[in-house]
Amino acid sequence: MLHEEEKKASLVSKLTIATVVSVLGLIIMGGIVRTTGSGLGCPDWPLCYGKVLPPLEYHAIIEYLHRFIATIIVGPLVAINFLLSLLWLRESKSIIILGFLTVGLLLVQAMLGAITVMNELPPYVVAVHLAVGEAFFGCVIVQAVMVSHYRKNNFQSVSPAKKIVTLTMIAVPVMYLILMSGTLVTASGALSGCLSWPLCGNEGMLASINMGHRWIVLIFGLFVIYVLHYSIKNKMYPKNLRKIAMLFSAMFLVQIIIGGFMVLFRFPVYLNVAHVAMATVTWACMVWYATELMAIRKIGIK
Repeated sequence: MLHEEEKKASLVSKLTIATVVSVLGLIIMGGIVRTTGSGLGCPDWPLCYGKVLPPLEYHAIIEYLHRFIATIIVGPLVAINFLLSLLWLRESKSIIILGFLTVGLLLVQAMLGAITVMNELPPYVVAVHLAVGEAFFGCVIVQAVMVSHYRKNNFQSVSPAKKIVTLTMIAVPVMYLILMSGTLVTASGALSGCLSWPLCGNEGMLASINMGHRWIVLIFGLFVIYVLHYSIKNKMYPKNLRKIAMLFSAMFLVQIIIGGFMVLFRFPVYLNVAHVAMATVTWACMVWYATELMAIRKIGIK
């Protein structure tokens, strides 16, 4: 009986990992939609030019692929995960509550996507759409980590200092703030507001928004790196936790470099997409790290 329960938990764990990968792909595809100007490639919703399949046109195909991943892959995966969790993992109230939250955010995100298209991409709706998408991704990652630890009792005997736990819990929303400052740059059209790097060299509102993002990355980014260095230097911590902290630091550095190259090469599409992708991966590492830290303290898993 126990073996059967473990097989069920393992299946849900694999499905949640598949969901994480698919949501990452969805966000990257959304970045491609924005950077190629394909947001209105399908000017109606949920169909595309009133048809199930898009016309053979560049922008329509890109927008259609974004919708396809959302409705045919991500949506069903989230629904299946939630139903299987209700059936097989209902002992864990935290997993069930998180499942409700994930489904709720998915529905909100779908509605925002429809509103964005039907109102012809208003900047404030685009910004909220991006913000909810990244919050949804964070919830999916937490769910994947929690399910992977379900029924496991092999936590390494480590009790992180209260200071580290507190700082980590602060670092998560701080990292989200960094992410949202970049979202504001994209939604406001301030991407090309600064034509030099690392300083701006331009004036005006768009330049201020762009430069504000850079200052937020510098100041708050240093804070997040400061928090994670505790795990990197503490050899008593589990190896996976230290590796996640090092991965985050590497991704954050790469993201800054990509941001600089974007400006120097005048915002080519491939670098814009890479910037969105790396920002999302960095956010994922932060959420992953924080959830694993809670796991070794046996907080919020059961």
